[in-house]
Amino acid sequence: MLWLICLVLIISKPVSAGGATFCKNGNISEDDVSQTLALINSRRTVLASGLQLNISDGDDGPVLGLDPPARNMRKMTYDCAVEQKARDLLATMSCDELYNGETEVGKIDLERGFFFSGYESIQIILRLYLNSLFDWAVLASNSSVKYKYRHWGFSNINGNLMRADASKLGCASRECRENNDFPYNHYLCMTDQRNIKDGEELYKVGAAKAECDPLIQAEFPGSSSGYASDGAE
Repeated sequence: MLWLICLVLIISKPVSAGGATFCKNGNISEDDVSQTLALINSRRTVLASGLQLNISDGDDGPVLGLDPPARNMRKMTYDCAVEQKARDLLATMSCDELYNGETEVGKIDLERGFFFSGYESIQIILRLYLNSLFDWAVLASNSSVKYKYRHWGFSNINGNLMRADASKLGCASRECRENNDFPYNHYLCMTDQRNIKDGEELYKVGAAKAECDPLIQAEFPGSSSGYASDGAE
């Protein structure tokens, strides 16, 4: 069974503003897919390289440091089968249910994913979340980093998009109108992993090896690539 993590956004731009759709019968444009993957993979590269800032709690106040590098960080790719599952799930919900996070979307948030909204493009919204990777992870041992849940922040979104074993993303969208007047779009995105829980492993500590094709290569002097390598299967 494919475990899924859900991500719902509300924005005001047209669904297919970026041009042709990425998947047959889908409604997410090629441009949206390209820009979203570039954003997520650039953040995963920074994390894999050991260059991600992390503010943690200390006895004398906040402590600024770097998260250790990840040796098993996979490239995030876009998957039409995952998108189809997102479209199927989104089709079961009414606009009222999507707009009200206390109903069906709220249940998805608690069971399998997370819900948030905004009036900007999906890339701008995700950039705001992924720029807030602080106090979200803890070094559990010399070999692994575990997720640290923060109910007040963006840790659940960051944890799910930055977990090393999530490598496939798919999204669906639906246009609704608030009070039959104001147009907005709901975006439902899924990965190939279930929602990460507090205390579960985010990634394994160590430098990515050049011979491991599916892994993001750490960007150190002399490295041939600072971004995810081709092929994530």
